[in-house]
Amino acid sequence: MRKLIVRLVFIAFVAILFVSCGSDSNSGNTVDSQWAQNIKKGIDAEPGSAKAQQVAENVTAVKEDVKETSVDDSEMKAKSAVKEKEAAENKKAEEARIAAEKETAKLAAEKEARAVARKEREERKKREARRNAPKVKFEQTTHNYGMIMQGDEITHKFKFRNTGKSELVISNATASCGCTQPTYPFIPIAPGEEGFIGVNFNSTGKLGPQKPTITITTNASPKTYKLYLDGFVDAERAKDQNKKEEPKSESETGTEE
Repeated sequence: MRKLIVRLVFIAFVAILFVSCGSDSNSGNTVDSQWAQNIKKGIDAEPGSAKAQQVAENVTAVKEDVKETSVDDSEMKAKSAVKEKEAAENKKAEEARIAAEKETAKLAAEKEARAVARKEREERKKREARRNAPKVKFEQTTHNYGMIMQGDEITHKFKFRNTGKSELVISNATASCGCTQPTYPFIPIAPGEEGFIGVNFNSTGKLGPQKPTITITTNASPKTYKLYLDGFVDAERAKDQNKKEEPKSESETGTEE
């Protein structure tokens, strides 16, 4: 019995020492130290006692805290990993966007450079073509035929020379009215050679100032040329002709008989 009392006193003394050490410890001790102390108290406490039950509850609470802390740390680590992944993906997407913009700008610059070069080539070709193109020089572009009587016909030749460096081709000649009929050479005119545009004007049915226009289409520069016939159609002859053609009256016929 005495030995039992001595053992209980020793255990109480040890427990008091652990409690004193626990109260004097820094408040910043880790959860694992508290858990170890509570486990020690639970071992030293008598089974079934209120103290042992309290220690067990403390141990359970500490375990829950440790578990919650571990879960929180895991969640924080997972969130941090997600953020790092998102940041890496955003950085990668931004780099891809910048690279795509640079590539687009490069392609646009190359396309513009090709367009400028093509335009310059076309301009050079046009300038070269204009320098080497045939040129038409007419002696006159307007023929003034003066005054004619109604029913008269006017024929005229508009002479020209090819002053260019290549063959002149006249592809068409048209008049502004059916009273005028133009003709033109169908064979190419060599550089330095001459030719003419023939025009026939019929004044039948015409009266007063008349100025028909003839349009010439060529492969020269410029491509079209305008020629004109200018004059006046009088109707006196037509009146005289009508008088001559009037039928004689019956009195005149009887007198002659």
